[in-house]
Amino acid sequence: MPTDPRPSEETVTLANQIQLPMDHDTDEHIIARVVAGDRAAFRHLFDRHYGRSLSVAQGIVLHRSEAEDVVQEAMTKAFKNLTKFDRRASFGTWLYRIVVNTAIQATRRTRHDRQAVTLEAVSDRLTDPQGIPQLADPEIERAMRQMEPEDRAILVMFYWEDLSLNEIAGAMECTPNAAKTRLFRARERFRQIFEGGAA
Repeated sequence: MPTDPRPSEETVTLANQIQLPMDHDTDEHIIARVVAGDRAAFRHLFDRHYGRSLSVAQGIVLHRSEAEDVVQEAMTKAFKNLTKFDRRASFGTWLYRIVVNTAIQATRRTRHDRQAVTLEAVSDRLTDPQGIPQLADPEIERAMRQMEPEDRAILVMFYWEDLSLNEIAGAMECTPNAAKTRLFRARERFRQIFEGGAA
């Protein structure tokens, strides 16, 4: 990014007159503005993707405040590396890859048992036609705590965030077939833990 990328006042005025509000802009358009020097425009990308990023992070680290830190760190990484982003790809998928990796790293740094774990982002959408039952939050928390962060990540993205296998593959840096296999294995691990601990 140039040291002083600011356009002239006349250019800014003209651009503001002809551009739609960024709420209606595509990610690609906003990214182009950020790369061109409009650093403040990144806030719109942050706000647009914050909710889903937080949900993914929280499903991995299982702690709200740590998930917020993860998202902040991931967004900072995304901003610093935005010029490397391939604009032919999906920004959301690229960002979730950063969120997932950052969350997994955070989990490995703090791999001790936590007290008062909450999963506020978990809803009753964990219902799989192939067999995972709808569970109460404490049961989900118990099972998820015993899983590897990579397995938690893929379950969160598929069941709670409704990402497609292609999107998950992009976030996990693997092929869609590999994502499907990893999802199946994670689902089986979840089921084994749940059924093994069910009274």
